[in-house]
Amino acid sequence: MFMTGTTGRLVEPLSGRAWNPREIHARVLARLADYARLGLAPGDRVFLHYGNTLEFFVDVLAIWQLGACAVPVDGRLTAYEVTTLAGSARPRISVWDTLPADDLSRGLADLGISVIGM
Repeated sequence: MFMTGTTGRLVEPLSGRAWNPREIHARVLARLADYARLGLAPGDRVFLHYGNTLEFFVDVLAIWQLGACAVPVDGRLTAYEVTTLAGSARPRISVWDTLPADDLSRGLADLGISVIGM
């Protein structure tokens, strides 16, 4: 399990938000359950369309714990660029801080990708 060693706090330098090890553990467990419900399996890829937040690192830890691969995606990419990247990388799940426009959501769904919010 990811919490077998000493775990420190997570801190967002710009906002000052911080989570202690107990809070990190609880949030990772919750995300593990979310990803397990979606059928995430070892070797699957997960697009993360956000970064530099506490939630990003919790998602990365949960994804890694399941043996999957976290793929950070630049939030400035166009819909065309995201769907082209998705067509090549074939993620199972695409996680967004703010859900994408309907046309992009449909494009990802057409590729068999689950689109979820963080």
